[in-house]
Amino acid sequence: MTVSGTDILIDGVKTDQKFFGVVDSTALAFAIENYINGNKAVAGWTSVFNGPDTGARMPVTPNDTPDAFWNQYFAQMAYYDYNLVRIGPHDYWGTQLSYDAWNNHQDQFYDLLHSMCYYAEYHGVYLSFSMGGSQQFPAFHFNGNGNVFVPGSEAFNNYIEYTNAIMVELEDWNSIFMYDVFNEPDHNQVHSAYWQSNGDKQAFNDWANAVAEATAGVSTHPRNMGVAGFGNMFGMNQEDFNLATGHTDFEILHRHYYGSNTDPYNFEAPEQWADEVGKPLMWGELANNGPYPLVRYDFAEQTIWGAGGQLITSMVATGTPGYPYTGGASSDAPVPRPAGYTGKGLDFTSVPVTEATVGHQYEYAVKVDRDATLELSSEASFLELDEESGVVSGVPDAVGEYEVTITASDDTSRVEQSYTLSVKNGGKVSITATPIGDKTYALDFTTDTSIKGVSEVRWDLGNGNTSELPSPVQKYDEGNYSIELTVIDDEGNSYNASYMLDVGAKDHIGVPTAGAIGAGGLNPAVIAAILLYGIVIGVFGLVEFRKRDRF
Repeated sequence: MTVSGTDILIDGVKTDQKFFGVVDSTALAFAIENYINGNKAVAGWTSVFNGPDTGARMPVTPNDTPDAFWNQYFAQMAYYDYNLVRIGPHDYWGTQLSYDAWNNHQDQFYDLLHSMCYYAEYHGVYLSFSMGGSQQFPAFHFNGNGNVFVPGSEAFNNYIEYTNAIMVELEDWNSIFMYDVFNEPDHNQVHSAYWQSNGDKQAFNDWANAVAEATAGVSTHPRNMGVAGFGNMFGMNQEDFNLATGHTDFEILHRHYYGSNTDPYNFEAPEQWADEVGKPLMWGELANNGPYPLVRYDFAEQTIWGAGGQLITSMVATGTPGYPYTGGASSDAPVPRPAGYTGKGLDFTSVPVTEATVGHQYEYAVKVDRDATLELSSEASFLELDEESGVVSGVPDAVGEYEVTITASDDTSRVEQSYTLSVKNGGKVSITATPIGDKTYALDFTTDTSIKGVSEVRWDLGNGNTSELPSPVQKYDEGNYSIELTVIDDEGNSYNASYMLDVGAKDHIGVPTAGAIGAGGLNPAVIAAILLYGIVIGVFGLVEFRKRDRF
């Protein structure tokens, strides 16, 4: 999931889909308190399915393990057709719990987050993941001196370190729609206690942009800052909208609105202002505060949709048909989830050998980054796959171009590596050169099956270097190189072969894969979701996440 201007993109393609759900500011905090801190009294507690919205404590069950809890939690979200949940710490209490868990129990904390992301993805629910927030001042200090609202302070630097670390850890999860880097830093209490006497609106905007700069480029997932955007600090006008969110360097804009009026200006105008800035607008908290407890703001929701908005999380689920929840949601998701899975699809770590010679033994050792089942599909009838060793081999008997596809799969994903095997005529010895990096090649040779053994190998690598290794690796500059090889068999017979290598200026690893897309040169693990039966396409091929068709 990415954004381009005002467009929301799935797998690089604009979608007009509406993303709607709820805010849950305590589900993660209570999960930390239960599964990490050992307070079983809060097992299954959340903001959405417990009080005050429901008027009674109704814990999510089963909840004996994090996997059991998150599975049922997101099954219930899907039960209400919610496809977006704004989750994570929103206040001092939740932020301190999250930071302390990250700081003191990092492995457990990350495992809890991976469980959350896995079951969200399985049930077709996107996450706007909040890193922290404050509805009071002083705000949480992230175990550092100074004030988190002062760039360069120890508190600010610790906050940035924590935020960036989580973004890196969760990079591979498609269930992460966006990161909400801080909730309500413009809250009325924070404004009156701090901003009002410390630079006010412009100082706030400067701080927001400092956060944007300090978190830029860490993740490919979009970011926003969960500003209220309308209260004592910022009014309902375009200038204040821009200072609060419009003129900040986050990819998605954000605002909250509580009210009971039916004036469409309050919802159409912010959407128009966001369009003028050129970014999508997330309505992170929306509720009708006329009745108590709060209910969904139907008029606001419909007006936002009508104005072209696509992103809403209601502060409450009250008003949703069939709510409060009394049962009915079930799940076929695996509990526990697949061990060690952190959102990253399978990757091939080997580069195919794409050249072969008639009458010579062909071998390609397939390697994947974790245990997987391998399958071979090819029109080349001479090829076989040894599933135990992962070696594709055979002796071609005719010149030709043969399409080869190797599939790797495990409990969570599958990936295909496809390539064309070019078979040519040759002598008793034939050289192959496989690109494995920037102008770097793995050189190898094959021999006619009449040669039963090799006792000595001598390479002239064409650039002044020589080697007696069977398969040397050599990096070249741009240019043409005549590579010469002498092979001596066990009987003392000598065979010669030559190969002309053309190294281009933009030479790179050429690994053809099924469904490959460009996802940037820095992080090949970045993948974009098509999310129709969980199909994901990444730079290493076609990855299937087995979950329900929610989108």
